[in-house]
Parts: sequence; structure tokens; C-alpha cells
Amino acid sequence: MKNFDAIFHTAFLGIYIYHVFYFLGQYHLLRRIELFYYSMFLLSASCYYVAYVTPIVYNIVVHSSAQSFLSAFEMSFAFIQTYFYVAFIIAYLDLATGNKRVYKFFLFFKYYNLLFILVFILLGICHISSKNFYGIVALINIPFLLIALFLLRGFYSVYSNVVVLGTAFNIVGTVASMSMLSYEAYIHQKLPFNIYIPVQIGLLFDLFILGYGLSLKTAETDKKLVASLQENQQLVETERNRVARDLHDGLGGLLSGIKLTLNSMTGTIVLSEKNATTFTRAITQLDNAIAEMRRVAHNMMPEALLRFGLNEAIQDFCDGINESVGVKMRYNHIGNDRKIEKGTEVIIYRIVQELCNNAIKHAAAKHIFIQLNTHQKGVTLTVEDDGSGFNTSQPANNKGAGLKNLQSRIDYLKGTRDIKSEPGNGTSVNIEIPL
Repeated sequence: MKNFDAIFHTAFLGIYIYHVFYFLGQYHLLRRIELFYYSMFLLSASCYYVAYVTPIVYNIVVHSSAQSFLSAFEMSFAFIQTYFYVAFIIAYLDLATGNKRVYKFFLFFKYYNLLFILVFILLGICHISSKNFYGIVALINIPFLLIALFLLRGFYSVYSNVVVLGTAFNIVGTVASMSMLSYEAYIHQKLPFNIYIPVQIGLLFDLFILGYGLSLKTAETDKKLVASLQENQQLVETERNRVARDLHDGLGGLLSGIKLTLNSMTGTIVLSEKNATTFTRAITQLDNAIAEMRRVAHNMMPEALLRFGLNEAIQDFCDGINESVGVKMRYNHIGNDRKIEKGTEVIIYRIVQELCNNAIKHAAAKHIFIQLNTHQKGVTLTVEDDGSGFNTSQPANNKGAGLKNLQSRIDYLKGTRDIKSEPGNGTSVNIEIPL
């Protein structure tokens, strides 16, 4: 039986310590305070069972001079774990913004445990035996937990039900172990097994249930974040569309009207040769301003994309590059003509723009090939160039602003990317977007 007790206790501590680091890692990534509180609860529980149960299971003899101090140290960790457990519930259920009476009760329960943490530390410093006192205070904690369960049961939410179920297992295990402890005291004899196994089993159930609850809340938070990003992206594209139309129709029309007015003056006024040259230069500059304004408006929201869709917009983009910057671009569309949501079309178009601009500006590419394949599962976009390329194995090459913008758009569409590139051998980017 002793071998089983030792194996079970070691497995329990291993599971708990692993999850301490797991939830601390999750907290570091997500910055959600309930993850920190729960990891501290697991850590303090591990410390308690290392200090209190390990000597019993492994028959470790503690020197009598250190017995009272270690006893108080152990007891303080029992209340530290309850303190962090209550703090976790407050943060996990966001009680501070809900029912004020429930929040005040949990706040009182939290600081009630903090008080006894300090009391047991002082008892340890003064070398005063605290085991009997701990038993009384621990019994008082159980009614507090039962009241907490009753209050949380009225929330009628998935998260409160998770907390109630996990805490219920915790309480049942604690009551079972304390009953065995009382029975040992009554018969003045040790039971042939570790009486702390029931509470440890309850804590393991509590860990698995609350771990599941934390994953549920993380998933819901991710959904809300995605919905917020989608809404923001839609607002940005709507604003781009509005500004592009204002530039094209408003400012473009105004500049074109000025040009017509100036051209109509050439036949009615006589200018000196010097003034005629200046006038002609002004007309040329006005033409350049109109062309630049139209280019900016087109980049913000291509008219072909709004009127004819993604396929025509990419072809129009390639034609524009072929006529202006001395780069040869070729576009090929294969697959079916399935309907793609307008917002998704806009983002795919932005991805094409980003990849081509990177190839021209940073890789000095002379030839770029774009292929769009629309199929039953979604869209496959391939962009290849003969530019300078880069080493994909070096982390610094994957952290540029261009690649970050590209990845954020791909993530928004829940897509994946595969980049193949070598210095001097160009770059091939393959992007899969589910629809």
C-alpha cells in the first residue's frame, strides 16, 4: 500500500507542477489575470502537499526543533491556495462587474484567508503548535465554500457551473480526508493508506474541470476578438471606399474642371513666349496631379474590384504595373467562378498588392507570376518572382513589416502560407484560404 501511496502522490505532484508552468505560459501569452491566479493556486497546493504529505508518504523524519515552524508553514500554504482560488473565481467570473453582494462576499472570503496566512506565519515564527487550530479554521472554511457554491449556482452560466462542479469535487475530497483524519484520532491508530488521497483526487477533478472551463473562455474570447477584427476591417475598407470615391469624383472632377478652364483660355488671351512656357508647364503639372490623384484613389479601392470582382481587379493591377514600372507581370486564373464575399475579395487583393510591392521594391524582381485557383474548398493564391530572394530559416527575415501585414491578413481569413525562397533564386509564396 505504501508503494501505491508514493506512486499516486508523485503522480499528483507531477500533474500539478506541470500545469503550474502550463497556465503561467498561457498567462504570458494571453495576459488574462485568472490564468495567473489559477497557476498560483496550483503552485501553493503543490507546496502544501510537498511540505505536509511528502514526509508522511515517504517516511521522512523532521527534526523536532523544526516541527512547529514547518507545521505553521504548511498550514499557511493551505490558506494561500484558498486565497488564490477565490481570487481566480472573482477574475474568471468577472464578479467585480456583476452582483455587488456576491462580489463583496467573495472579497471578504479572499481577505479572510489572507488573515490566516499571516496568523500561521506568525505562529511558525513563534514556534507555537498550530495543528489543532488549523483543524478548527479549516472546518470553518467549508461552510464558506458551500455558501459560495450556493451564490454561484444562481448565475446560470456555463462558467459558473464549471466553477461549482470543480469546487464541489474539491469540497467532497476535503470532507472525506478530514473524516478519515478524525477517525484516526478517534481510534488512536493510523489507517493503512494515505488519508489525503481523497482530497488529492478531488483536486485533480477540480483541475481538469476548471482547465476545460478556462479553454472554453479562451475560445469565446478568441471568437469575440475575431468578430471585432472583422468589424474593424469592414470599417477600414468602407472608409477607404468613401475616401477613394471622394478623391476620384470630388477632387478629380474639380481638377479636371480647372484644366478645362485653363485650356479654354489659350485661344482667348495672348501670352508672351515666357508666359506661354510657364502656362504649358502648369497644365502639365496639373495633368500629373490628376494622374497621381487617380492612382492613389485606385490603390485605396480599385474601381475594377468594386464593379467586376477580384479576377478583373488583379488583371487590371498587372496591366497597370506592366505599363509603368518596367516589370513584367503575368496573371492566370484557374478553377471555377465561385462567388467570393466582397470583404474577402478586398483582403485577397491587398495580399496580392503586398506581395508584388515587396517583390518590386525589396527584391528588385523583373518578372512576377500570379495564379489564383478557386476551388471547392476555397482559394489558392500563388505569387512567384525572380527577385533577389532571402533566407527563410533566419528569424530576422520573417519579421519585416511587409510580412507581418501579410500574415495578419492571412490570419484574418484563417488561411495558411508557405514561403519558399533562397538568396539569388527568387521567392514563391503559396497561400491557402478556406471559404
